[in-house]
Amino acid sequence: MIDNSEYNLYLLKNELSYVSNIELIFVLSDINDDNLSTKIISLINKNIDHIFHTAAYKHVPMVEENIVAAIKNNFIGSINIYNLSKKLKCKSILFISTDKAVRPTNIMGATKRLSELMFQSFSHYLDIKITIVRFGNVIGSRGSVIPLFQKQINERIPITVTHPEITRYLMSINDACNLVLEAKIISSLEKQNFIYFLDMGKPIKIIDIAMKMIKLSGLTVLNKASNSGDIEIKFIGLRKGEKLHEELVIGDDYKISSNPLIYKCKEDFPNIEKINNIINSTKKLINEEDTKQLVQILNNNVEGFKN
Repeated sequence: MIDNSEYNLYLLKNELSYVSNIELIFVLSDINDDNLSTKIISLINKNIDHIFHTAAYKHVPMVEENIVAAIKNNFIGSINIYNLSKKLKCKSILFISTDKAVRPTNIMGATKRLSELMFQSFSHYLDIKITIVRFGNVIGSRGSVIPLFQKQINERIPITVTHPEITRYLMSINDACNLVLEAKIISSLEKQNFIYFLDMGKPIKIIDIAMKMIKLSGLTVLNKASNSGDIEIKFIGLRKGEKLHEELVIGDDYKISSNPLIYKCKEDFPNIEKINNIINSTKKLINEEDTKQLVQILNNNVEGFKN
């Protein structure tokens, strides 16, 4: 288990303290660490069969303000994971993507989409099974809206919602984990490479979540006209790069897999020569901290993205 946060690794170690029949190794490192493969090899002294790649900077407004760091972590970091898998003679990689990668309007989604394209291209030409799984927001995950709403309710301050019509796909942690693992199993049985996305039900209005949480807390929504109620819902406007509604698939070339809650789709991707050119250019521009040209790479290579 690899994490660049000491605290998160500590929490994970405590959470898995009941495990006794599996050797767990916790590595405080980073996907951009050039010595990561050396560290892992020295710790386990054997090949790794499967890598689950979930590392990303994902907070949309924060990523918009830290473009170079985001591209380095989300895209180059994914390339490093792929190179790591080759050194460790890995059989497969599972890459967690996001609904924000579909026709992205923000840097976070564009970097995840570029990573999807890279993994698709490499999996088509090289002998490592790569599974890409897209889904939306996970309830209670770091940076999700529900802990923020609960904090605002507890402090009796206005709940901040960006727009009255904004919707999001939401899924529990357990459902997301189970379906991701099943998608990996389904992928391992397929000869072709697909992108998988999860059936997350109908998108939910964020304002409905806010109102429900206020009610479940035994409080009422503030009515300004009558000056009655407890908690105000305040609309603060869409943040830079934020969509009103998210999507899970590009185009119409998709179908249900053997699990009715998991879909698989085929989408175009560049050849390996073009991907390698993108990688080399991106690394050079990151070293130069050339934000403008890095954004241009995303504009030129990620469908639907314009910044």
